[in-house]
Amino acid sequence: LLVRDRPMPFVSVALNRDADRGFVTYYGATEADDAELLAHARAVMERIPARHFHTYAGKEHEDLVRVAKARGMTVSLDAWGGRWWEAEAELAHLLAGADIVFANADEACAMTSEADPRRAAERLGELVPVAVLKLGARGALAVAGSDVREVEAEPTEVVDATGAGDCFNAGFLRGWLAGMPLEACLRLGTICGARAVADLGGYRGCPREDELRELAARRGLELPPPQGGRP
Repeated sequence: LLVRDRPMPFVSVALNRDADRGFVTYYGATEADDAELLAHARAVMERIPARHFHTYAGKEHEDLVRVAKARGMTVSLDAWGGRWWEAEAELAHLLAGADIVFANADEACAMTSEADPRRAAERLGELVPVAVLKLGARGALAVAGSDVREVEAEPTEVVDATGAGDCFNAGFLRGWLAGMPLEACLRLGTICGARAVADLGGYRGCPREDELRELAARRGLELPPPQGGRP
């Protein structure tokens, strides 16, 4: 953690309605604040023995991705609604170094200029080893070369959709880093996403390790230890 005894003006409010949510955000950080944060992130990454780096896709994180790859980490990027239609850099350049890219259907279509989400996923799969589309109530699909997998959504009652995508990412990565098959990784993602939306807040409902292991076992999945799997 980087602690500064001064205001860091940033507030984001989630507005929930039915099964979806929107955000109203005020971002008052200065360029100096952003530069300080990125410098701190780089300093941390250069010294910790991490296996994987997850961040948002975009030009501002390119340096951190390079540091991660130089240190032997795998990298995943989340589209997070970035303004792809305004980006000056080519998509292949923005995704360079990524092992996985996560996006929802709208993000994937905006990134690739494809009208069909499945075609958008295939296009992303041509640029990165693994492309994952989060489809909400329609489940999720992933493309890894010629391997295309799709799973249905987990049944749940939506209380607060905030954080569902991030929790999905966590579940998918828990399986992927342990070397589990693509479909199993998708299933772990949908489990975490469904549990997240069933509770208030961004991650309170997301299962911890023991609970995820139990939920996976109910679906015939044996969750390997966190260590091992992919380097």
